[in-house]
Amino acid sequence: HPAQRQLVEVRRIRGALRMSSSAPPPGIESREGIRFRDLQVCPCCGGTRLAITLEDGQDFETGLGQFAVRECLQCGIQFTVPQPLADDVHLLYDDRSSHDFDGSASFVERLRRYNNIRQLKRLPDRFRESDKMSLDYGCGSGFFTRSMREYLGGRVIGSDFHEMPPPLLSSANDIEYVADSALNTLHGALDLIVCRNVLEHVVDPTAFIARLRTLLKPRGVLLIEVPNRRSVWTRLLGRYNFNYYLPRHLYHYDESSLTRQLAGFRILGRWLDHSPILGKSFGSMFGWRISGFALAGLALLPVQILLDAPLRRSSQLVVVAERN
Repeated sequence: HPAQRQLVEVRRIRGALRMSSSAPPPGIESREGIRFRDLQVCPCCGGTRLAITLEDGQDFETGLGQFAVRECLQCGIQFTVPQPLADDVHLLYDDRSSHDFDGSASFVERLRRYNNIRQLKRLPDRFRESDKMSLDYGCGSGFFTRSMREYLGGRVIGSDFHEMPPPLLSSANDIEYVADSALNTLHGALDLIVCRNVLEHVVDPTAFIARLRTLLKPRGVLLIEVPNRRSVWTRLLGRYNFNYYLPRHLYHYDESSLTRQLAGFRILGRWLDHSPILGKSFGSMFGWRISGFALAGLALLPVQILLDAPLRRSSQLVVVAERN
């Protein structure tokens, strides 16, 4: 794929320049200009009793090589190894071309919009009031942010680590964009933070949750959605399960490990949900380039639900929690 080859070449040159200036410290390796570190202890609790749950993982998105997943037997979190350094994580998304910024056909967008509104309807009704302020953290393309603007009342803000908003939000006069670097201006001001498929991407999830808490008002609400590592598809698809999404997914959650991250919050509700992962999963298995929201994934979604629902092992996990 020309765009992928061009991105890999840019990373290779960037890495060569960095390596020529100084040798990486022990335990650090460079892959296509991105520095990675091995982890021999749990980055969340410091535990040293680790088990390998996936040893032959692969970056099927941009070809950064092989990765593994380890589980901490002390706190139950699973994490990807090696992991990019905190200063280099943004390089995985620099050109907004990964799955997280995926575009869609109009028919698929209508289905996505329906699903977004369905999820927002599970929030307390008070968030539809005109005096509320809501944030879509890690807004990616801004598609879900637009659904928030459509359904919720008050002030709606999108945020990501890019300084400029994505095209969908730059053309929306009724949605604000605040770059991650400027989020402290919203300290203690937010009624609602939606954080969908973000927590698994951050280097330090404990510090990340603590930061989001400071942005919320007392009794402010946080909605977090993550891939469910106990999905039936983890066992059936192995390393091809798109929920692994290595190395961009740094952590892999189940209900217990996600709840543990939310110390300082009162859990209001939790549920399992569905995301069309089979198209991308089979694409990785057979070497096909299938976009994240392609019709192939949607066509296979009923198959997912038929297995997910009776087994209670759906692909997504959602928790709604209130700041204490």
